[in-house]
Amino acid sequence: MTNRPTKLVFRSAFVAVGIIGILASLGFFGYNYREDFYVYFTNLSNYLCFGIMLAKFVFTVQGKDVPRTTLFQFLDFAAVLSILLTFYVYNFILAVDFHPSARFEISSMLYHVILPLMYAADRLVFGKETVSRWYFPLISALLPIVYGAFIFIRAAIPGIEKHTSVIYPYFFLNIKNLGTENVAKWLSVMLMVFIVAGYGLLITEHMIKAIARAISDKK
Repeated sequence: MTNRPTKLVFRSAFVAVGIIGILASLGFFGYNYREDFYVYFTNLSNYLCFGIMLAKFVFTVQGKDVPRTTLFQFLDFAAVLSILLTFYVYNFILAVDFHPSARFEISSMLYHVILPLMYAADRLVFGKETVSRWYFPLISALLPIVYGAFIFIRAAIPGIEKHTSVIYPYFFLNIKNLGTENVAKWLSVMLMVFIVAGYGLLITEHMIKAIARAISDKK
């Protein structure tokens, strides 16, 4: 789909909803501001998606397609995988133990459900703008690896517990409770899921493009 008005409406809606989510994560709309918000993969992946979508929105306003450069296309691809990882980990691992009142808060719904699905939809629906390389899923795996390294390095800083109540933002990263071996198992499984999901996304994109070409040839 290449209809510019459709892209403009969809991307402007994402940007508007994204701004609401960012403000909520920073303490607006009655939510408590956390000075350690930057340690959550949820926030980081959503901020990444917002930045890229904002760029897409600007290009759409200008009547241009998004850049086909390898860097921009990779960042877009990596952002999709990151936000989908956020979606699946929260909804199928973490949220099962949450009280409904916490699951259905505005910021939680926006960051864990609405924005992830909207971002993934943008890439798939407007697939003519995408140029994916076979190695994108492998390089994208560096994101969760770097994130995990950041969490463990931060946790090792002497006296860090005096400055924050959040050392390990997710239970599967908590070396003190689970031990190094179990944390390594969790991370290995998630890394494999991340890579497999990446190639699944590549296949889906190619299938959608093939179907679009077939429909176009029949007209």
